[in-house]
Amino acid sequence: MGKEGREGGRRWGRKERKEGRRWGRRKEKRKEMGKEERRWGGRKGRKEGDREGNKEGDGEGRKEMRRKEGRKEGRRWEGRKEMGRKEGKGRRKGREEGSKQRKKEGRKEGRRWGGRKEGDGRFYIESISYLKDNATIELFFLNAKSCIYKELIEVDSEVVFELAAYILQEAKGDFSSNETVRTDLKKLPALPTQALKEHPSLAYCEDRVIEHYKKLNGQTRGQAIVNYMSIVESLPTYGVHYYAVKDKQGIPWWLGLSYKGIFQYDYHDKVKPRKKFTLESAGGTTVET
Repeated sequence: MGKEGREGGRRWGRKERKEGRRWGRRKEKRKEMGKEERRWGGRKGRKEGDREGNKEGDGEGRKEMRRKEGRKEGRRWEGRKEMGRKEGKGRRKGREEGSKQRKKEGRKEGRRWGGRKEGDGRFYIESISYLKDNATIELFFLNAKSCIYKELIEVDSEVVFELAAYILQEAKGDFSSNETVRTDLKKLPALPTQALKEHPSLAYCEDRVIEHYKKLNGQTRGQAIVNYMSIVESLPTYGVHYYAVKDKQGIPWWLGLSYKGIFQYDYHDKVKPRKKFTLESAGGTTVET
């Protein structure tokens, strides 16, 4: 029993020593693990701190960069605005100048086309007796009156006085007094400038118109228009559109086109044609010299 007890005691002692060493190693491992954890915790802390610091630093840096970029962009936009203002002023000035130029050209073109239209053959008719509508007859009357007043149709001064009397009869009715007639003649487009230049005074021209005007008492407005157009239609220059031309020798002529035919005039005489090319029928022409 003594030996066995001693053997058993040794065995238990060895076991306890082994267990003690094992537990000691475990404690040391725990210590190591604790140190490692502390080490890793420190590293993590430093990393987190670095991250936070970087974030804060990056945030401040980015803010500063944004401020700088914003200032640059602001200066850029200010520059663009200034350029835009200058360009806008330039464009506005250009538009204004262009508008003025277009207006001038438009007025010139309007006057040019106005002259062409008033002298164009499509505004003439051989006789108003072909027209059925009173309004159309009146339009031809107004066109003829305007052309004579603007000297687009050449008329002898004595015929001008008679036509002026019909204009007074159409606009004012029967004769009332000399003073009234003189006042009305100054307001109405009745006496062309060329007719006034051919006579010694305005009073003489007015007296000649009054003589014709007194003979028209009792005529209605419609009769005055028809009689006016009858005289105009008989004029050799009515319905003629003139073109300045030159022959092979360089001599200037007037070439007149109308519904009656084609006429050749001396350069200083638009009334009596030198040659006539009249249309007798659709099949041919007749030349008169």
